Amino acid sequence: MVYKWQRLKGEIMRKINILFILLTGLLLTSCWDYIEIGDTLLLTALGIEKADDSYLITVEIPNPTEFTTNKSGSSLYRVIEVEMDSLSEMTPKLLPILSQIPEWGSVTLIVISKEIAEGGLDKIIDSFLRNGEMRVNAPMVMSLNNSPKELLGIFNIGGTMQSIRIVESLKWLTNQYGFEGIVKVMEVADNCLLEGKSNFLPIIEIVGDAEKGKEIDSTKTTEPEVFTEITGLALFSDRQYVGKLDYNESRVISLLLTYSNYASSLVKTSDCSYGIEIRKLTKEITSDYVDGLPEFDIKLEISATLLQIGCGLIIDNEEIEKIENIIASDIKDDLTKIIRKTQVFQSDILGLGEIFRRSNTEDWRTIENTWLEAYAEAGITIKIEVDIQEFGMITDTVEKEEN
Repeated sequence: MVYKWQRLKGEIMRKINILFILLTGLLLTSCWDYIEIGDTLLLTALGIEKADDSYLITVEIPNPTEFTTNKSGSSLYRVIEVEMDSLSEMTPKLLPILSQIPEWGSVTLIVISKEIAEGGLDKIIDSFLRNGEMRVNAPMVMSLNNSPKELLGIFNIGGTMQSIRIVESLKWLTNQYGFEGIVKVMEVADNCLLEGKSNFLPIIEIVGDAEKGKEIDSTKTTEPEVFTEITGLALFSDRQYVGKLDYNESRVISLLLTYSNYASSLVKTSDCSYGIEIRKLTKEITSDYVDGLPEFDIKLEISATLLQIGCGLIIDNEEIEKIENIIASDIKDDLTKIIRKTQVFQSDILGLGEIFRRSNTEDWRTIENTWLEAYAEAGITIKIEVDIQEFGMITDTVEKEEN
């Protein structure tokens, strides 16, 4: 009896095992929604501009065949433009033109036109965030006087793609000159949700004839006649473009924007000029609410290296202190003018509203709905302290005396 039961039990277990194996096989099928890599096409840049009631979308596409050939007059990338009624149509509109599925996750640069910026960043950012393939860490820039197609269509020496050249230029300016050039999609999206912070974007412009820049022959010279350059920062108020800071103003305001400790500057006076390199920058901003208006105290402590002197001064400790005071006064005057300019545009790119909200919660509730108007009238005082630690000279080095 026991033997029969064990035999029956064995048969049952075998059937269960067979059933388990069959069911497991059903779960081991391949992906039902897979896409072959050969069916996709990498996009490296995206441009967006208005065309009456529709959008013009420009995409930059690498040309892989040219990387392995050496054809004279050939390009390493292509620029394609397509018109659509909604940004949600980007993939279906491009698919029949490209004959491949566009890969949005490879986009490394997004260029918007001035008209798009004036209409507001909301719809653009919303479409990016709803597109699950779009990279939220891709830098954004604004084209001021040219269309994104013209901007991305300029040939560069060596055939470098415009997206690579622009992004590398932004990185270089940020690292070497303290220019706040890398503004990512996610940062713009975050600022759109804040009442106490306005957006800003780097401005890119074409120098020379844009039509001539489309010709590869324009690069066959030691001095290219057509190229693109970064000319400043676009200011936004209530998510709309309202004005700009030029390149020099952008570098100065970046002292309050940047997270980098490295920047260089040339300070000029009536009788001399001084080149300095900022090695360390400490920023402190405090706020108060006085007589119905916000007030801010901004304090900057700058540790710098003196790189050059444009006159025949003899460097001693007394002269060093004089130079520190001149530099501090010059930076203070420039910052005061630039911040006042942002107040006129009601563009709080420094995020002073967020600082006020965190430190003055009760008072913030009374002005949060009219913050930009309050920012325009806010009192802002600036204090700059400059400490020159090194002198960048090989000979006749002067060591600063400690007090």
